[in-house]
Amino acid sequence: MSATLLELGIDALEHKEEVEEVKRRVGITHEHFDCWVFNFLQNKNFDIDETVRNELANIDITDYMRENMSGGIIQHCGNDKEGRTVFYIVTNRDFPSSKVREERRRILDMWLLWGSRLRRGNKRSRVVLLINQKDAGVWANTDMTFQSSVALRIAKFYPGAFDKMYVCCMGRALAAFAKPIIGRMPSAISDRVTIWNEKDIHGGAMLQYFDDSVLPLALGGNNDIDGPENWKLFEKTVTEYYLRLQ
Repeated sequence: MSATLLELGIDALEHKEEVEEVKRRVGITHEHFDCWVFNFLQNKNFDIDETVRNELANIDITDYMRENMSGGIIQHCGNDKEGRTVFYIVTNRDFPSSKVREERRRILDMWLLWGSRLRRGNKRSRVVLLINQKDAGVWANTDMTFQSSVALRIAKFYPGAFDKMYVCCMGRALAAFAKPIIGRMPSAISDRVTIWNEKDIHGGAMLQYFDDSVLPLALGGNNDIDGPENWKLFEKTVTEYYLRLQ
């Protein structure tokens, strides 16, 4: 019995044979990474061949990708009360184009790979998204074709990675546009989405899940992280982590 896998529960132990086969193929001879291997297996729907395939091996990091990751659209703001990595996304800074959808997909893979890395206290390697929709436009800041493809990609390749998505401060027009689309997304996504309005935020609803030292100022917290210096640090951290894995 793997004592490490047991930390994830009996369900994880039921997949011990798949875990051992992945370890055999990649040359891992100890139990220390069992939880990490299990998470990758789970994210690949326990397909061993897909798990050991390095899908990110051929990513070329373009100037657009670096600029996008250092533009304050997404950044790491800490961990929630359960120790999960929290990404803060500011939608009105994003101006998507169909010409760069493939590059945007690669960016998703890169920051999700970094966010779901194995860490002490987060052996399930889960991430949480805080999405600030304030002043986001339906057309200027929203590419529903891309977002739908991302939802399908997450459901296929990362079904266990996202624990929660908190959509905050969504305007009425965008909410009317988005809610039916969210409802049609795979359950691996739609079941994890919670929408909070400004009244919920000012009422302290988010403090059940996040310390105020983690919540950005715009969402009622004390975390003064949202500035160019930290945006550039996020891009540098994610890019260097990915390059070390190649």
